[in-house]
Amino acid sequence: MPNNITSNPEQKDQQKSKLSKKKKFIILIIVILSVIILNRLFDRRPFRFEDFSSQEEAQNYFDKHYPFGSRGNTLIIDLQEAGAQCAIISKSDNINFNTKQPFDRMVSCDYFTGWFSKDPLVNNVVAVFIDENSQIKEIHAVRHYGWK
Repeated sequence: MPNNITSNPEQKDQQKSKLSKKKKFIILIIVILSVIILNRLFDRRPFRFEDFSSQEEAQNYFDKHYPFGSRGNTLIIDLQEAGAQCAIISKSDNINFNTKQPFDRMVSCDYFTGWFSKDPLVNNVVAVFIDENSQIKEIHAVRHYGWK
């Protein structure tokens, strides 16, 4: 009989410990999901590269929302606000581009998705060809999988 009495409090402590671990795990999951949901709700970027499931979808988005002849500066600002890092390459840099339209400069923007995105570790590259009036001549969206 004494053995049962002493083992009974130990069993209760073990049960409490298991229950406590479950509660902590559930609370952790709720906190993580809340942060993800709140992050998405308050995300004020013009678009998210993570939402594009393919290169064609990205290209169609840019062609629809930034048609040829529209202001190139608007697209570049939106790309930067979406998190892309952009670099201007002038025509005089002697780089051979196969473009259909003549252009004055090209802006190349890179966005690398993180580990926790829907399609992790994708390098999104958007090349914007602009004429001397800052109008879009061509847009090319490309996705590369893997590290930079």
